[in-house]
Amino acid sequence: MIFVDTDLLIDSVKEVSATLEFLAKLERERGGLATTSINVGEFLRGAARHGASKAPAGAEQVLRAFVEVPFGPRSARRFGEMMAELDGLGQSLPSADGKIAAIVLENGGRIATRNTRHFGNVPGLLVLSPDRRPAR
Repeated sequence: MIFVDTDLLIDSVKEVSATLEFLAKLERERGGLATTSINVGEFLRGAARHGASKAPAGAEQVLRAFVEVPFGPRSARRFGEMMAELDGLGQSLPSADGKIAAIVLENGGRIATRNTRHFGNVPGLLVLSPDRRPAR
């Protein structure tokens, strides 16, 4: 399963053609796309913060294209272990990104994002980016 990060969700509502093409290609090649409940929260917060009258409706329309996977007990345990490992390596990660990574890993998925700086450090996480070839 491919999980779409917040940056690409934002591009989708803005109708950035390169992102739309990238996501369409992933969907054709690998089946349906998902996102996490953490990404949904970030995305809706950003849409509301920008205050455009069309943003909330556009955001909800974009979200309907994705399966939403929640942060549950297994992901919470994975998050704690993973963050402790990264802290020990001196590679701290923002908490929200850690929760997203934990959900993706716990569900055997890959993440589609341009945020390769954060997600590229997570052991075992395959990162797909419209800006470069797959990492890890």
